Amino acid sequence: MEFLKYLKSAAKSNTSVRTKFLQQYNKNDKSIHIFYEGNDDPSFYTNYFEQKSKLKVYHYQAENKAGVYEIHSKINWNIYKRNRALFFADKDFSDILKEIYPTESNIFVTKHYSIENYLVCKAIFTRILRDILHIDDDKFINKCYRNFDKNLKIFSYKIQPLIAWIVYHRSIKSKLQLNNFKISDLFYFDNNLNINKHKLCNGLKIQNHLLTKTKLTHTPNCWKGILHYYKQIRKIHSHKVYVRGKYEIWFLATYINKLVTIINNSKNAGEPKIKMQFNLTADNAVELLGPRLKKPNDLSVFLETNKK
Repeated sequence: MEFLKYLKSAAKSNTSVRTKFLQQYNKNDKSIHIFYEGNDDPSFYTNYFEQKSKLKVYHYQAENKAGVYEIHSKINWNIYKRNRALFFADKDFSDILKEIYPTESNIFVTKHYSIENYLVCKAIFTRILRDILHIDDDKFINKCYRNFDKNLKIFSYKIQPLIAWIVYHRSIKSKLQLNNFKISDLFYFDNNLNINKHKLCNGLKIQNHLLTKTKLTHTPNCWKGILHYYKQIRKIHSHKVYVRGKYEIWFLATYINKLVTIINNSKNAGEPKIKMQFNLTADNAVELLGPRLKKPNDLSVFLETNKK
């Protein structure tokens, strides 16, 4: 009963993340405190802290990017050591929107839109085929990746108008409900593993579909603003800077699942089929794939700097 009371008490606790940090920080122990935005982040970042070290790691979820910076701003850094409290935030559209955030030695900001973008790469693609699908044919793997990469570039180009639309609404502080919109509403893979656009049902145009799903309305002059950001996005060299990580990770998960289906459908009767031990989705990809990713260079530099 005592444990049950504790659980109920913890569930009702209004103790802030910052207060928890102040309570758990001990200047004399060997510990490190990491602050991040959402539920997926630990699967990505925790993997890169030295497992063999004697450091105890405390985790704090700030809910969103603004929360990460707010907590950082409220800590007295004359008392607490910066390299023992590390903060991690996604870049998202801050550079495109010219948003200015504090630059501090203990705040890491992704060079891509978000952590998901790091996972969509050749190394992870290869590991999925080897570790999860148990395919060991190098020639086959390389051919699949070339097709994957080609279609990812096509997808990144075709999605630019959608990204411009999202950025515009972010710029005017619209209350975007993107959780109601699925990228699979617009794109799909055909049986040749090529990315295609759906023909939206009921003859709806894409913008009307977006407005319906996100519960927004357009003003007569909105298209001028959307066009402004579209032109800006077209000039960006790397698609990982502007493509939402959730959309890119959807591309990876959907491609892999379609690949498995195509391979299994091509097998003759009696031949063993490929079996995935779990259902890879955009929702669980970070948790499943994050620990498989080699430490990104920018993150490596950040951790090495703070280790000193």
